[in-house]
Amino acid sequence: MPFVDTTSLFTLRFPWSDAKSDVVQALRALSLIRSARASALAAPPRERRSVRATPRLKGAEAGDPYNASAVKVRSLVVAAAVLQLGAMVLVSAQQIGASRTVLATVMDSRGRSVVDIEVDDFVVRETGQLRDVLSVRVADYPLALVLDNGQGAGRDLESIRQAAGRFIGRVGRRPVAVALSDPPGLIATFEDERAIVLQRLQNTTATSSSEGLFQAIVIAARALQETGSPFSAIVVMSPAPVSTVPAEVLTPILDSGATVHVVVHRDAATAPGQAPGQSAEALRALSDETHGQFTTIYAAASYQVALDRLADRLAPELLIDYVVPVGSSHGNDVSVGVRIPGSRVDARGVTR
Repeated sequence: MPFVDTTSLFTLRFPWSDAKSDVVQALRALSLIRSARASALAAPPRERRSVRATPRLKGAEAGDPYNASAVKVRSLVVAAAVLQLGAMVLVSAQQIGASRTVLATVMDSRGRSVVDIEVDDFVVRETGQLRDVLSVRVADYPLALVLDNGQGAGRDLESIRQAAGRFIGRVGRRPVAVALSDPPGLIATFEDERAIVLQRLQNTTATSSSEGLFQAIVIAARALQETGSPFSAIVVMSPAPVSTVPAEVLTPILDSGATVHVVVHRDAATAPGQAPGQSAEALRALSDETHGQFTTIYAAASYQVALDRLADRLAPELLIDYVVPVGSSHGNDVSVGVRIPGSRVDARGVTR
């Protein structure tokens, strides 16, 4: 067996800074050991003979086992190093626990969204402790559109369909479902191809019913919850919300964890001081409770303007995954920064 010089193995330094670094650097050390052994075994025969042709081999032919023992000792040292580093990898992996995800957007000094950002550009702290960032990607969580096609939708439906179709095309490659208020239910699911979703959206027709809007929102919320996504959103478009508000409408929607964004058309003939109806107030409460965006418009053409602004808010969102050591808190105190001069981060949520 060839001589393997393990001196360099003992001069390796491992500046263990955290659990993830342990795993990465230990695996690199294992790779170095394997490479050293492979190089030695691949040495040409002449080099092997030159190693054996040392004065210490002088008595080997007479039965002196000295040199053979030395080779065995060195081999055992290498094996012990491999086992030790393997154990370090196992312990480090056990210390890593899990990961969490932050939903955030990054704005430059001019207020423009930034999405071309690397992992090393982010700084994440949890309860004051620095965390390793694992990955950064553009947000791809599911969206559910709820269209109020009931009473009063006739004059607005074409504008709603066009605005909704444009919105779907601007929010990226996210799963999108569409629900109607009459009859309340999904007409397109998250599994449907984008072309099918748009086709069914365009085939939507108006009805004369005034009920079903909040039932449709609840159905959309439950469908989002079934996806298991930690983040999701509901976008409600209503020309004149007059649907009866169910007693327990808030609970199932909040349980889904979805953010509710609302666009409501308020008739220009309505007096400025006149209070909105119960349905509109319930929609505003949903939006406020879920940290969504509530927009009131006064013309059908403004549906597109309102949804364009919402798309501008959602499209640049990023999902930032970071390491969570065993025994850490539940992510109640998380701060996110970015190493780009003049830029700022708007963190909108973190998984448990």
